[in-house]
Amino acid sequence: MAKQITIEKSALISGLGLHTGCSVSVRLEPGLPGEGIVFSREGCPFGECSVRALASNVTETARRTVIGNDRISVSTVEHFMAAAYSSGIHSLRVFIDAVEMPVLDGCSKEWMRLFEEAGKKELDASVSVLELSKPVVVISGDAAAIAAPADVSSFTYVIDYPGTVIGSDACTFIPSKMSFAKEIAPARTFGFYKEIEYIKANNLAKGCDLSNALVIMDDGYSSDLRVPSEPARHKCLDLIGDAALCGFELKASVTAIRSGHSLNTRLAALLEKLGEFN
Repeated sequence: MAKQITIEKSALISGLGLHTGCSVSVRLEPGLPGEGIVFSREGCPFGECSVRALASNVTETARRTVIGNDRISVSTVEHFMAAAYSSGIHSLRVFIDAVEMPVLDGCSKEWMRLFEEAGKKELDASVSVLELSKPVVVISGDAAAIAAPADVSSFTYVIDYPGTVIGSDACTFIPSKMSFAKEIAPARTFGFYKEIEYIKANNLAKGCDLSNALVIMDDGYSSDLRVPSEPARHKCLDLIGDAALCGFELKASVTAIRSGHSLNTRLAALLEKLGEFN
């Protein structure tokens, strides 16, 4: 069986929080076999102010995914988790000196670069793979998130914003056949120009600007797209990051239709429980 992977050496990166706009530094350290991905407050002894990246530890999903417990809270983990999952990282210690992960370039590109610089090494433990015998479905209104049995893993996101430049679109990522670093990681977070007043009023997106976010205008985009169907690809990126919180490597076809972090992480929580009882 395949062995679990961690990073070979420590790595550092700094930036601004996506929503808080606060300065934040992140230090990555190799993890231990079976430890999973664990976030810890910088300056505290490891384990005392720590939370494992699992769907059962999700505390909030309004426009980002937040994990935490009564000792620590870490916001906006989805871009990082998508990069870790797609890089094949199973165990990792993440030390953070603020409450939110940095937005960096608004996607997963910089995290992928950091993992490449840190290198990889095998651990003396086998990868935990979750295979499904029947579909797992979560529905809310006209949105749905589904994980179904499959011989080849895939992630599909169906986006639907009628009356906008995005319209209806879809993105499918097949890890065994496609490059996450090239085709999904560069896709930036996005928002609508008409929502700016609401976002400001709710103290959100303070770390965003036109260098790390795509703004959807009435008649187009705020800048050239980095990749085709960039909004759909970013939603697929979010789906991968949220699904990774199940704590297992998935052998399944995961499809989300008009879903957000709430529905994505609800699906991940069901998969986490299913894996625990397998």
